[in-house]
Amino acid sequence: MKVLLLAPCRGGALTPASRRTLGAARKLGPVSLLPVGEGWQQAGAAARHLAGIAAVLLPEPTTGEALPPEELAALVTTLAHSFSHILAPDTTLGQEVMARAAAICDRGAISGVTAILAADTFQRPAHAGRAWVTLRAREWPLFLTVRQTAFPEETPDPSGEEAPIIALGPVPRLGLSRRLELTPRHQEGRPPLEAASVVVGGGGGFIAGGNLEPVEALANCLGGAVAVTRAVVEAGLAPGDWQVGQTGRVIAPRLYVALGISGSFQHLAGIKEAGRIAAINHDPGAPILSAADWGLVADMYRAIPELIALLQVAADQGEVREANSCQERANASSEVASPSACREKAASTTSVRDASSAADDSPRAIT
Repeated sequence: MKVLLLAPCRGGALTPASRRTLGAARKLGPVSLLPVGEGWQQAGAAARHLAGIAAVLLPEPTTGEALPPEELAALVTTLAHSFSHILAPDTTLGQEVMARAAAICDRGAISGVTAILAADTFQRPAHAGRAWVTLRAREWPLFLTVRQTAFPEETPDPSGEEAPIIALGPVPRLGLSRRLELTPRHQEGRPPLEAASVVVGGGGGFIAGGNLEPVEALANCLGGAVAVTRAVVEAGLAPGDWQVGQTGRVIAPRLYVALGISGSFQHLAGIKEAGRIAAINHDPGAPILSAADWGLVADMYRAIPELIALLQVAADQGEVREANSCQERANASSEVASPSACREKAASTTSVRDASSAADDSPRAIT
């Protein structure tokens, strides 16, 4: 078995999604890496040290811009006959390229793979994660997109052998589309949503207020990224690439803080892989409180400034890393409430105990 991995890059390095997809590709056989996107040449050279890489394929640059999906698909199809599996991260780009390439080769494509059971047998979620489907392919090559939250991220091994670089020659330009404007998908000053260890999510509870300032303030304080629900995107308060859920991104942070999010199964499908979930909601019957490890029933516009103040108090006592910059990051986003007033309030506030330390492991709603 030989595997071709379409690996998106950003800033001259493989994206976290690409490195996680490599973890899946290694289960199938030796991997030939095809880096694409911003700084693909530098990323390809650096990827030679990754374990499991048999070769790095570098197309000859024809222009200074990244190739559009239809030209990437054409490139993949010219290489497909040499491989048993063609993989890509389960991102917008990966889905589009794999679907196009599979159609050109008259093959089917399997998207959102979360487990590799055999060389021809895969598992993926269905019905917003409520069920699992096991699929067996019958025709080769196989075109797959891999849900990156299901596999570990590969890191360079300086002691390993360097994989050779194979030049592919120029890529034929189809001229079917051209880029008019490039808008960065990442959040300025914050970690990429798909790679953040802490993510703060804002839901419909902020639509009436007309902004996400409290959400961004807490995210800045924690050094995390911001996520939103579909309702927030439709209300025009956030761009679509911040959306998490069945029709958005799937993330796997160590901590997900849900603010004003009801917890529909569509949204929960995007955070099922989170290590811990904390939720604040004014409605004690909100489904998110049942899914959370910690739950707080409270007015968000009062609770969030108090939480930021508590974090600052902990930072002053040396209990939180990067203590000196915590409140500065929060204030850089918005002035949710007076810090001094919040600190006075926080001094008399009882800290929330981890639900896992209780007699049972069930989540608790705290009022």
